[in-house]
Formats: sequence, structure tokens, C-alpha cells
Amino acid sequence: MELYIDTANVEKIEQYCAQYPLAGFTCNPTIVTKENRTVEELVNLVPGKRVFVQAIAEDYEGILADARKLRSMRDDIYVKIPCTPDGYRAMYTLKQEGFGILATAVYTVGQALMSAACGADYVAPYVNRMSDTEVDGCELVEDIVCAFASQKIETKVIAASFKNLNQVVRLLVAGAEAVTIPLDLFEKLINNKLTNDATKVFADQWEAHFNRRAI
Repeated sequence: MELYIDTANVEKIEQYCAQYPLAGFTCNPTIVTKENRTVEELVNLVPGKRVFVQAIAEDYEGILADARKLRSMRDDIYVKIPCTPDGYRAMYTLKQEGFGILATAVYTVGQALMSAACGADYVAPYVNRMSDTEVDGCELVEDIVCAFASQKIETKVIAASFKNLNQVVRLLVAGAEAVTIPLDLFEKLINNKLTNDATKVFADQWEAHFNRRAI
């Protein structure tokens, strides 16, 4: 299982990647601009972890140029490329050049299969965005997982765009190799109120008996 945070918050990236077993972080143009960050600030964070940054250009030659510029900043960068006709062409070319590739904005099983055929290391289906169009996003990701397994495809599914932790857990149980989740959901994942309450009760009882809150 690979767990990523989907953010461009530099402070949180550095903090959580140091404190927890995260595989790295992902970001997209919307997230980067919302945090008022630059690509140059992001690409060299958390050495030894995986970093996924999206190409901005929409045409084949532009995507190639963006990807090569990103790799000039960081050798082990993973380039996010949308599943468009030019995007597929760019994936195929860049894979032959040894790039790490994540196919992003995946909305169908066919797009996932085509991305895998083009050499993508990861495909990122957008769970909640599919649900907004009355498609069961979790079910579609489960279908992608099944399709990859039946075809013995090594491309990994990194599910993205979540509304709640139930979706995250459901897809990990279903066999998605990775998930990338926003900060608010990650903080809910590591900070459960019921567990915190139970822990406090235990500590209170111990202190009442031994007059200390430690062994």
C-alpha cells in the first residue's frame, strides 16, 4: 500500500512526510495555485519520496517540453499527464525516455487500460468527481483494479479525489495499490476522536491510581 497526501502545502508536506510513512505527495495545477506556490518550490521537497507534478501544456510537444523541464529540476520526478489524445502520445514517448508517469483525470476503464498500454506507472481515477456525474466512482475504480489483474498489468492504481475516508478504505480493500488524499482526510485518518477519548480515560485512571501519566 502506498499512501500519499494531495497538497501543495510545503509545511505540511515536510511535516507529515517526516512523521508518518507516506510514500510522497501529489499535486495538480489547482492545488499549486491555491497555495500560491511554484513548481520550483515543490519538486525538491522530501528527497527519497515520490513527487508527482502535472504538465500544464495540452499539446503533445508542449507536454514533452514540460516533462523534460520538470526532470531537469529533479531526476526522479513523476510527471502527471491527462488522458487526452496528445497526452497518450506524450506518455508513450516519455516512457521510452525513462520518465516516471502518472496518467491523471481517469474517468473510464478504457482510459486506464490505454494509459497502461502507453507505459504509465500509475493511473489516477477521480473517485468523487465521477460520483458528481452520477457514476459510482468506487465501483469504477474496482473495475479498473479487476481489469489490470485479469490482464496482468503492472501499472498501479492511485485513487484520487475523495469525499470521505470510507471511500479511501473501500478502494484499498478492493486492491488499489495507492491512494492520494487531501490534508483534511489525512488528518482525520490519523486523529480519531473515539481513540483519543479512550486513551485519555486510560491515562486518567492510571494517574488516579499511581499519581503519574507514564509507566
